[in-house]
Amino acid sequence: MMNMKKMMVVLLLLALLVPSVYAAQTVKDQNGKVINIQNDVNDDLFVSGDQVTINGNINGDLFAVGGQIVVNGNVTGDAYIAGGNVTVNGNITGGLILGAGQATISGNTGKILAACGDLAVKGKTDKIIAGAGNVKIYSTSVVNRYAYISTGVFENQGKINGELNLSAEQLIEKGSVGSFNFQQNTFSRDFSKGIKSMITVFSVLAAIGMLVLGILFIHLFPKLFFVIEKEVEKDIPLRTVVGFLLAIASVIAITIIAITVIGFPIAAILGMFLVVALMTSGLFVSYCTGKFVTKRLNINTTDVGIFIIGFLVLTVLKLIPVLGFFVGLVVVSLGFGAIFYTLKNNWNLITAKN
Repeated sequence: MMNMKKMMVVLLLLALLVPSVYAAQTVKDQNGKVINIQNDVNDDLFVSGDQVTINGNINGDLFAVGGQIVVNGNVTGDAYIAGGNVTVNGNITGGLILGAGQATISGNTGKILAACGDLAVKGKTDKIIAGAGNVKIYSTSVVNRYAYISTGVFENQGKINGELNLSAEQLIEKGSVGSFNFQQNTFSRDFSKGIKSMITVFSVLAAIGMLVLGILFIHLFPKLFFVIEKEVEKDIPLRTVVGFLLAIASVIAITIIAITVIGFPIAAILGMFLVVALMTSGLFVSYCTGKFVTKRLNINTTDVGIFIIGFLVLTVLKLIPVLGFFVGLVVVSLGFGAIFYTLKNNWNLITAKN
């Protein structure tokens, strides 16, 4: 167990990552980034750099932080290592406390305490406590006492004399173990299902909200609603193409305006109008669809009933894989095109002075 002084040093090294070496004697190259230690160090060694290679033996504790760390020498004490890619070929008499993106431990160690993306153990050790994305224990490895491991994919080709306590999503091979306690980890799968469930709930709530908005639109602004809806019926192919191209052009234009500091407030306002237009465009197409369906099926109902029928038909079509995407694209483009032609045909009335 490291004392408070050593803990503070490790935290400082992790936070600052300043290329340097501290031991009984300072060792550093001209750039201070690529560090090679060839001689033995008869003291605790503190080292950090982009690339750190330790070929000499460390007669004390080792503290190393870097992008790439290779330890070829032996360490008589404990080794505290944090790096992107870590390779330990030497033997560590004490414990190896490790944090790395990818780590390969080929030397023998007293114990391993690791948090890694990928962990490969090839040497002998007394015990392993590890949390990693993937863990592989090679055939050359022997764990004398126990291994407590939480991982995504676990593979053991070596020998664990004591207990293997494993939590993993996938077990490839458990190898030779004294006793085996396995619990399948379904966190990633459950998390994915949870996200999908949340998206489904939000989609349902959004659909209900748009349905209510359409009904309110018909009740509160019937003239405006049906003026736009009439534009939907006039020339569907033309308004769909115009709406699609106009939506893309609007996004590009607003983005260009927003680049300038002066134009940003204008872009923000235009952006809000664009979002509102795109969100409500499907309401008018829903009514048009409902009118088509009710006429074909000889259903007599109110304007709200026609809208609801059309809204439900389009909602079901949007749920169909692949087809749903194109249905949604056509609906938004057609509705947006209808809004544009409504503004175009009534521009003089809208801008007229009282």
